[in-house]
Amino acid sequence: MADDTIQAMPAEVTQLTLAQEVAELVRDQSKTEASLTPIASLEVDEKPLEAEDREKLIQEVLADPRCADLRLLRSSAGAAYFYSSLHVSDSYARILLRVEEDNPYETIAATVREESEVYPRPTPIAALRNHTFGLDPGRIEQLVLELMQLEQYKDIKLIEASTGAIYLHSDRFLDPDWAQSLVEWEEVGKNASP
Repeated sequence: MADDTIQAMPAEVTQLTLAQEVAELVRDQSKTEASLTPIASLEVDEKPLEAEDREKLIQEVLADPRCADLRLLRSSAGAAYFYSSLHVSDSYARILLRVEEDNPYETIAATVREESEVYPRPTPIAALRNHTFGLDPGRIEQLVLELMQLEQYKDIKLIEASTGAIYLHSDRFLDPDWAQSLVEWEEVGKNASP
């Protein structure tokens, strides 16, 4: 006769490493707030980490296969941020990083360049009014005009559709005639097609 009793197996208790604890925190912030987690804000035993310890922690997180969904971004000033790719897309994370850098010109230009290169498509100015970009909606047009006067953004060009809608594109990545054609299709053509 077979023994039908179930033997209780001792549960294996595993201690999370600091990297795994950080991963849980980052995943939670990415999921609930759709935000980046600044590495400088992390604490151990309620004490901020020293710069050297932060870099060590970054390497531990990146090396741990159980933290494979965590991505690292660095600002132009060197500040490091984590996010979880399970909850925040890479593109959205780059937008959040631009907002963190608090340079509205760079936020606009980098967004326009990325859309021109990756998708490729012009960017409607109206899209920049979305709160995600951290820009003052009432100042978008002024910021764009100021940006276009700066040498480092000379590739950013304005396109006006026949409907009056304003778009931006980077002529580094998108031919001006093709960009104009895409804008007209977006504003007029696709609505007129059956």
